[in-house]
Amino acid sequence: MKINGHQLKIAREVRGLTREALAAFLGVPPRRVRHWEQEWPELDSDLLFKLGRKLDFPLGWFQKEELPPFPPPGAFWLCGRGAKFTKPQLCGEDGC
Repeated sequence: MKINGHQLKIAREVRGLTREALAAFLGVPPRRVRHWEQEWPELDSDLLFKLGRKLDFPLGWFQKEELPPFPPPGAFWLCGRGAKFTKPQLCGEDGC
């Protein structure tokens, strides 16, 4: 089953695990976990179930597509015309 390596990395970091700790639990070398986090690897179902159990994430989490990067906090402001990327300003200063 193909997984999204970035999703794996997020789950591992959220749970506070190192690559080494996760690799030891799964019985694989740490370099394999690093490889998985950088690719869309194909994992057998046993490893995928172990990942889900250890990281306490649903299996679908590891298979979902990445979302586009979200802008940093404060990068957009809502006005009458919707969200726009701009410097901080009060609504009305640019005619919204």
